Amino acid sequence: MREEQKNTANIKSPSDELAKKRARSVSANKKKILRQRKIERIKALLFVFLTFYFAIILISSVIFFVKLTRGPEAVKKCGLAIQYTESSKLTYSADEVFIGGSLYIPYEGFSKLYPAVLTGNSNQITIILSSGNDYCTLYKDSRFIYIGNVQFALENPVLFLENDYYIPFEVFEKYINGLEISFDSRRGRYVISATEEPISFIGKFQELPEHIKVTDIP
Repeated sequence: MREEQKNTANIKSPSDELAKKRARSVSANKKKILRQRKIERIKALLFVFLTFYFAIILISSVIFFVKLTRGPEAVKKCGLAIQYTESSKLTYSADEVFIGGSLYIPYEGFSKLYPAVLTGNSNQITIILSSGNDYCTLYKDSRFIYIGNVQFALENPVLFLENDYYIPFEVFEKYINGLEISFDSRRGRYVISATEEPISFIGKFQELPEHIKVTDIP
């Protein structure tokens, strides 16, 4: 009798089996839900990362494009007029004096404004004003000029083209006194003229060396 009771106790009822199956099913569903949530979180993080990544790429591209389009080639071309008397002027088109994205002044035009002595050759010249001690030395393809014995750095190099020196516009803006510079917006060109003040270079000067007093115009 006891043996029968023991065997009966070991027999699992259908309800117990069903409960265990439901428990396993619930556990599997929970694991599935948790796994899906984890995948969704990973997807969300990946989406945020990719969004920031592409945003950075886009911003960098825009900045690069803006810098590129604002480079020297994007500067608006302009011409030049040198007014050496009230009724006489020497004009240059933008194609003649706008080189490599920058404005240049031919020495020929500058010499109309003020008498000066030019000495040197196609690689180097010295412009000597009437005082004799006021002079500026320029070198072909160099971004440095020498006013007296003082060196100054330029943004653009001095050029020698068509048997004339082309001097960067900034030299006339920054390093020469006695000039009036204006912009004619209607004609799209700069106008340079002399003032009543004597033209002179800005800088410290020393006595003019003897070896550059011989005129040798290139």
